[in-house]
Amino acid sequence: MPSLRCFHHIRVYAVIATVWLGIIPLRGQTPNQPQGPPPVPQAPVIVQKTTLFSVQGVLSFPAEARAAAISRRITEIAKDVSFKPEQLSITDIEGSTDITANDLVVMSVTDQDAKFAKQTRQELAKEYEQLIRSAVISLRRTHSLKALLQ
Repeated sequence: MPSLRCFHHIRVYAVIATVWLGIIPLRGQTPNQPQGPPPVPQAPVIVQKTTLFSVQGVLSFPAEARAAAISRRITEIAKDVSFKPEQLSITDIEGSTDITANDLVVMSVTDQDAKFAKQTRQELAKEYEQLIRSAVISLRRTHSLKALLQ
């Protein structure tokens, strides 16, 4: 029958083997975790308390400022009664695709936006154009219900 001393040696060897194989991290070490790219800061474009989509920052225009500017422009074109929502258009220029309302650039869709969304710039711009058009129509309905009630 094996002695207690023999079991002690077996246990010590088992601990040494698991530490050596990396199964149990040593004190102060953390298990290996996959290192991915850091998350890209984004901010929501919000109109009437509804998030239309999110954008990331570009160059010296942080995500929050860019999203707020787009939200403000959408609200502005909705208030312009001479603007018809079907007049929103998409124009490709070098490095971006602009969504415009008459002469106002509502937003520019960049290569970086498209890459992040895993779409082409034109596909993403078309998607955003439709969301913006719907938001303008919705804003106008809301404002015309409130105007009628006053």
